[in-house]
Amino acid sequence: MENKKVVLIEKSTELFLAYGIQHVSMDDIADKCGISKKTIYKFFENKNDLLLHIITIINKKTKANFKNISKKAFQFSKSVIYTF
Repeated sequence: MENKKVVLIEKSTELFLAYGIQHVSMDDIADKCGISKKTIYKFFENKNDLLLHIITIINKKTKANFKNISKKAFQFSKSVIYTF
């Protein structure tokens, strides 16, 4: 069941990025995922709820990437300072 949710989120994200949020319907998402709209509504209340989940995931990934970049930049700065 969780696998369907992950696929649903991934395919929805692809559609939103390709065509824009306003131009993607729940029917489009269902077709892309090979599922019924009823299945989508088992996971998400509506399109806005789905978007909120997608944005939350992107936000978490962005924060994790930023922390990783910050650590690497700090380590690099530290090594440059101690080298000279």
